[in-house]
This record gives sequence, C-alpha cells and structure tokens, in this order.
Amino acid sequence: MGLLRLVLAAGVILVHTGNAQISLAGGRGSVECFFVISGYYMGLVITSRYSKLGDIWWITFFTSRLWRFYPIYALSVLFT
Repeated sequence: MGLLRLVLAAGVILVHTGNAQISLAGGRGSVECFFVISGYYMGLVITSRYSKLGDIWWITFFTSRLWRFYPIYALSVLFT
C-alpha cells in the first residue's frame, strides 16, 4: 500500500512540474486515489491499534498525532 501511495504522490508532483504526460493517473486522479487509500489506511490503524481502548481511543490517537507532527511543524515555523 505504501508503494502505491508513493507512485500516486509522484504522479501529483509530475503534474505540478509540467510533466503530465509521464503521470499514470493524472494529477486529479492521483490526489483522489491517494486520499482514498490514506483514509482506508487510517481507518485500519484506528481499528487495529486503538479499538481496545474503549471510549478514550481518540485521546490517545490525537496525542500520538500531536507528538508525531508537532516537532516538524515547530521546526518549519522556526525556519520560516
């Protein structure tokens, strides 16, 4: 699934750089497929990893997202 997402992301990049004839699915199709596959993958992660926690699963989920993305966000704000 990760390889397919990589190919779709490369398709979007190729469309944005003006090389649309090389892209397999085109820009719009690549974005739509990427979001569908990513949504499926996130649903799979939530049901397999966080469903055992009961009603507080969302606190653990969003806390892990915060700790994963906040350092990168803080560095980009700092360098910008």
